[in-house]
Amino acid sequence: METAYAAVFEQLLQLHGLDFWHCQVPQRSQPGFPDYNIFGTNWIAYVELKARNPLTNRAGKVSPAQNRYKAAIEKAGGEWKSFLFPDDWPDIDAWLNGHTGKEIWGQATRAWVVP
Repeated sequence: METAYAAVFEQLLQLHGLDFWHCQVPQRSQPGFPDYNIFGTNWIAYVELKARNPLTNRAGKVSPAQNRYKAAIEKAGGEWKSFLFPDDWPDIDAWLNGHTGKEIWGQATRAWVVP
């Protein structure tokens, strides 16, 4: 489920002019490492994506291994964020706008739907 949202998330990062890295084979990486590394001007963020199951309405949760990386990243001065799709689209938009100063979508279009 997260994969469908990830493609739109990546397009949004590109619209903001941000460079990023996304692990394509998470099964071969260390458990808990965030899904995205995002590089902005004078900032770096690590983002973990979660999704709400459309059948059960159950929200994905941050694992203990992911919390371990969160603590390490923040201790090193990095920014760690977790977003829940589709609930957090407005938060993602506001967070990116705050970092880049670019208003990609106006207030009227903040109720996004991913096909």
